[in-house]
Amino acid sequence: MHHRSVALALIVVLSLLGSSGARATTLSFSDASSDSTPADWLSATLSYALIDPLTLQMSVRNDTSEAAPFDIMLIFFNTRPEVSYVQLVQAVSSLDGDNTGAWRMGHYGYDLHTVTFGDFDYSLRTEVGAPADHRIAPGETQHFTLSVLCASYVGCGAGVLDDWSENAGLQARAALLFSYGPSGDGAFGALTTAIPEPSTAALLGLGLLALAGARRRAGCGR
Repeated sequence: MHHRSVALALIVVLSLLGSSGARATTLSFSDASSDSTPADWLSATLSYALIDPLTLQMSVRNDTSEAAPFDIMLIFFNTRPEVSYVQLVQAVSSLDGDNTGAWRMGHYGYDLHTVTFGDFDYSLRTEVGAPADHRIAPGETQHFTLSVLCASYVGCGAGVLDDWSENAGLQARAALLFSYGPSGDGAFGALTTAIPEPSTAALLGLGLLALAGARRRAGCGR
């Protein structure tokens, strides 16, 4: 039983170390605004995970509420240099179901530019003047499935979106366009600080704790 417990604990260690590339990354908006709109009015959560080397899943939840509700129309993000291709496969709203036709990828020009936060690699966007059900309403979560291609023949790895905007007065990890706010207000909200990630050392520490616990249990069973 002692050897079995230790073996199980070692599996826990390896799982913790190996799972870091598959875990989801969550970005909480906004810590900066493009104008006088308070940044804390521009509230949203973006999460993403590479579910396989060619498929990226991204979700955006609109966390704005009374007395400062906004819709979200555009989502700006960056990719690592090894990413050569990103394509929208499907879009699904938590309120309206499949709405792939309401969204498209932005690849150039206005599609990539934000006030204050500069240019991004890609955007997901609705059309200007699109009906309300094509935007992300307060309380709504919009899910996207994206096809990604990287230079490596084995496909993309973790951190596929870990990069920063360019040519900016203030660089950002990602940005959202909030619109139709109080009195017609609209502004870009962005995340301008790095996202802390659990370090390999922290994961190893958790694994070692599991290993120590297994040894103690094995010792008590003698």
